Amino acid sequence: MQSEPDDVQVRAFQAGDVRGFDALFQRYQRPIFNYVYRMTSQLAVSEDLTQEVFLRVFSSLGRAGQVENFRAWLYRIATNVAISHLRRGEQRVTSLEDGIERQTLEEPAGDVRENPEVQHLRREDVHQVALALRHLSETHRQVLVLRQLQGLSYHEMAEVLGLSVEAVTSLLHRARREFRASMDSLSRGEILESTGEEGRA
Repeated sequence: MQSEPDDVQVRAFQAGDVRGFDALFQRYQRPIFNYVYRMTSQLAVSEDLTQEVFLRVFSSLGRAGQVENFRAWLYRIATNVAISHLRRGEQRVTSLEDGIERQTLEEPAGDVRENPEVQHLRREDVHQVALALRHLSETHRQVLVLRQLQGLSYHEMAEVLGLSVEAVTSLLHRARREFRASMDSLSRGEILESTGEEGRA
């Protein structure tokens, strides 16, 4: 059953077969953890938030009716959980050594691999990437992670964010520009790695 597509697993769970949920959890637990971690930069908290995401899935999927795109539906829940956490003012800046092994960057699928940002994400020190992402605005970090690191399509991103595809395209363009600027600032030493504060001449 593990190899069945998402919609089959969803229907199985909605019909009362808990193995459908187990299969979805096994498939998406690590990607959702990675997404939440890149949004919050908090290792231990990300584990708790990931559990919260799947608890919400378990409690709501059975009464959600037809879910046309489970992955987009799941990432929308994860986005809401992560943003709620950040807006409660519980974000902290982690040390560079905090969870480096958990910050392994997976290659996204499809044509996104050729973007300059993806080349950064593949070849740059993972700490530099984490710092650059941390210094993006919340919205720009979110859209860049969804596209470049999680590999969501533009249509899936639009569903997750509640925006049109055109708005997502424009937002991603601005996010890429901010990411490049953040990486450039890091390379010039204008962002201090130990504190996340801007350097002073």
